[in-house]
Amino acid sequence: MSTAEELRQEGNTAFNAKRYQEALTIYERAITLDPRNVDILNNASAASIALKNFNDAEKYARRSLDISDNARAHSRLGAALWGLNRLAEAAVEYERAEALMPDNSNVKESLQQIRFLQQQQQQQQSQYSNMGITVPPGLTGTVGLLLDTGVVVTAVMTLLFWFFAPGLNTLSWNLQMIMVMLQQGYVANTRGLLKASKEVLFKWGEHRCTLELLLCLLALLTGVRPIIMISASFGAYSAVSLANNQAALVSIAPAVHRLCLPLLQKIVTNQLVLVAWAVGVETILLFTIMLNGGAIFTLVYIQYIKNLYRIDANVKFAFSGVRTNMTRVARSPWMPSFVDTYLQKFCDALYMMSQQNY
Repeated sequence: MSTAEELRQEGNTAFNAKRYQEALTIYERAITLDPRNVDILNNASAASIALKNFNDAEKYARRSLDISDNARAHSRLGAALWGLNRLAEAAVEYERAEALMPDNSNVKESLQQIRFLQQQQQQQQSQYSNMGITVPPGLTGTVGLLLDTGVVVTAVMTLLFWFFAPGLNTLSWNLQMIMVMLQQGYVANTRGLLKASKEVLFKWGEHRCTLELLLCLLALLTGVRPIIMISASFGAYSAVSLANNQAALVSIAPAVHRLCLPLLQKIVTNQLVLVAWAVGVETILLFTIMLNGGAIFTLVYIQYIKNLYRIDANVKFAFSGVRTNMTRVARSPWMPSFVDTYLQKFCDALYMMSQQNY
C-alpha cells in the first residue's frame, strides 16, 4: 500500500503532465492517509484550480491554513477567490502570501493583475453610479435560479430563432412571456402582492414585478408578435440576477457552474453596464413600439413605461439621456426646426403622463 508521500509524488507527476483530474484523485487518496499534510492539501487546491473547481480549491486551501499559516496556501486561496470573482478577498490573500515569500515573482504578478482589475471595476462602477444606475434586487435560492435560467434560455432562443428559424420565433417568445410571468409572479407573491384585495391591487402600479407580470400577460392575450428588444431586456435583467445567485448554482449543479463560471464572472463585473443597456432598450422602445406592437399593446407599453418612470430611478436616468441625445440630433443645422419643437412637446407630454397616478 502506498504512503501519503508516495501518493503526493505520484499526483505531482500527473499534475506536471496536465492530467489534473487524475492528480486530484490521487491527492484526495493521500489526504485520507494524512489529512494534516499541508503540502498535499495545497496540491489538491492547485489541481482544483486547474480544473476551474474554485469552490473546492478554496476549501482545500482553507484546510491547509487551519493547520499552518503558510504562503503557498494563501497563494492557492487567492487564486481560488480570484476565480470566484471575489477580487478584494483574493488581493488580501496574495498580500499575505507576498509577506511570507516576498521574492516570489508569480505572487507579485498575480497581485498586480488583481489590483488592476479592481481599479477597472471601481472606475466602471463609479461611472455608472454617478449616472444614477443601480442594480435591481435579484432572485435568490433554488427557485430564483430556475426562474432566472428559464428567462435567460428563452431569451437566447428567441434571439436565435429570430435570425435562423423564424417559424419557431413565436413559440420561443410565448415561452419567454410565460417564464417572465412565473418569475415576476414569484417575486410578487414574496412581497404579498397576489392577495385577493382591492387595496393590494391598487399597489400593482408601484412595483416592477407586477408591471412586468401584466405586460407579459397582455402580450400573450393580444397575440403581439415577438419584440426582440423586450426579449433582450428581460434576458439581460435575468442574467444579472442569475450571475449574482451563484451559490445556488454551485449547490445544485457544480459542474455547470464550473463550465459557466467565466461568463458569470464577466456578467458580475459588467452588471451595471448590462442594467444600463437593458433600461436604455426599454426606454427607446417607447418611441418604436407602435411600429410592431399593435394599437392595444402600444397603449399598454406606454402605461408600463409611465409607471416605471415613477418608481425606477434607472428609467428616469435613461429617459434623460435619450431626450438629451435626441434633442442634440433634432437641433442639428440640417434638421427642420419643427422636428425639435414637436420632439420637446412629445417629451413634455410623456413627462406629464408619468405624473398621473393612473
